[in-house]
Amino acid sequence: MVLLVAAVAALLIAGLLYQLIRWALGRVGAAMAHRRERFALGVLATAMAIFWVGQRSTATFPKTPAFSPPVTQTYVRQVRLMATTLGGSAALREAPP
Repeated sequence: MVLLVAAVAALLIAGLLYQLIRWALGRVGAAMAHRRERFALGVLATAMAIFWVGQRSTATFPKTPAFSPPVTQTYVRQVRLMATTLGGSAALREAPP
């Protein structure tokens, strides 16, 4: 049952991502038909390229941006705790007197 829910959730997420990317690329394609919007996209693309070259050519900026350490282990631990809780009760030791 859990596997089925996970599979359905994965398919829904993939479908939503597909729709979002398709919409975004459609917007860019539509913008290319208009002179002012095409110019704005060109300016933004040029600025991004200049920033990228600047980051790669100076020591002021790190070559690789710093990211927080992955939290996958924390998520896995939480899933284990949830599965243990939902999986049924475990036998408890007798309480001390």
